[in-house]
Amino acid sequence: MSEDAGRRIGGLLGLPVIGIRGAGGQHGYRHLIATLGDGREVFVKAAPAGGDEATAAAFAAEANGLRWLAEAGAVPAPEVLGVNRDLLVIELLPVGRATPEAAEAFGVGLARTHATGAPAFGAPWPGYIASLPLDNSPRPEWGSWYAKQRLVPYLEKAHDGGALSRADLSLVQTVVDRIGELAGPPEPPSRIHGDLWSQM
Repeated sequence: MSEDAGRRIGGLLGLPVIGIRGAGGQHGYRHLIATLGDGREVFVKAAPAGGDEATAAAFAAEANGLRWLAEAGAVPAPEVLGVNRDLLVIELLPVGRATPEAAEAFGVGLARTHATGAPAFGAPWPGYIASLPLDNSPRPEWGSWYAKQRLVPYLEKAHDGGALSRADLSLVQTVVDRIGELAGPPEPPSRIHGDLWSQM
């Protein structure tokens, strides 16, 4: 896998890969740290060679989200170096020290990222969480958007997959039905990032 992944990464970036090591994995993807011929280390999400439509869309969604977060210029967001059907290669950010000052600075930057805002809830590209598609169609109001585009599409799937009982399903449906009341006062759209998606 490492030799094959090294060839694929090098081909995508147009640079030789001189070292590669595993860094875990999730959702069927391998996580790798690759050392490029110019000495840089990069982080890689790698799917089996050739990928599939879902992987291609998920990697494209994550790349779009990272670029969009970087536009805020408030906290470091890894630069997208390359993306295709089976690879997502991003800048490997340097490790920092976990100090109270660093946590405070990050919190301030994250708040600035959120405050950058967006024109609507959703995004102009399809979203994904793991391998599940997320409808990112923009809407002006958060409660109904979240209920219709984040909860409802997955209720039956979660029940059918054994993650939710019929009683659980009914409880979540109650939340969906009362979302206008439960969501609280309107808030402007915010710039946030989830697993493999970004939303406004």
